Amino acid sequence: MELPVFSEPTSIEKELPFSLRGAGHNYLQREVSRPFGFPVYQLLLCRKNSGVITIKGAETTISPGQAVVLFPEEPHRYTPSDQQWIISWVSFQGFQLADLFFKMQVKGSGVYHVTDPEYLDSRIAYAAQLLSQPSVEHRLEGSALVYSLILSCYHQLHQVRNPLDQMLPSNLEPALHIIMNEYHRSISLDELANACDISPQHFIRLFKSAFQAKPTEYINSIRISKSK
Repeated sequence: MELPVFSEPTSIEKELPFSLRGAGHNYLQREVSRPFGFPVYQLLLCRKNSGVITIKGAETTISPGQAVVLFPEEPHRYTPSDQQWIISWVSFQGFQLADLFFKMQVKGSGVYHVTDPEYLDSRIAYAAQLLSQPSVEHRLEGSALVYSLILSCYHQLHQVRNPLDQMLPSNLEPALHIIMNEYHRSISLDELANACDISPQHFIRLFKSAFQAKPTEYINSIRISKSK
């Protein structure tokens, strides 16, 4: 079994819309009771055997291929049903998350069926890898990974699916990858739009809908954070 990795937010991460806080891949889960909830968001993916999660007094069995989304400060408890309950989990925070989940019509903690658990598990494993190498570059990549994880949840968690693709466009990921990894150089609007295979005008609309900021404003905020 792999040990979990935790991280305190840096000054740079506090200014990012999303940031990783912790991750555990193929983790042997014990009983956890949090009457006052957890301070940040969590995503738990059941990998082997089963457990029972109680959210606001309601019990649900979690089996392989299912995931749990836990909102901050919502009381919950999870308990193994089997001696070897294996999960992968990731915790994250950010000032854009509440609005992003609202657009997905996810208003609180819940249990969901996952379409492709292997892919989601690989993203959580990568989160643990990034957290174990806490350079500035890895922290910025972690921010992009949280966004990617949320999009994965949007497309893979059955109860989350709804006709909001215009509001949560997965084709923004290539542009976000460029911004997070090449913010130090000049990045044109045309380059970002071409990476997403859409027109510059459409790209601006989608980007502002997802981040409540123009692409140039967002890039500048990343550069300012990096310079501190």
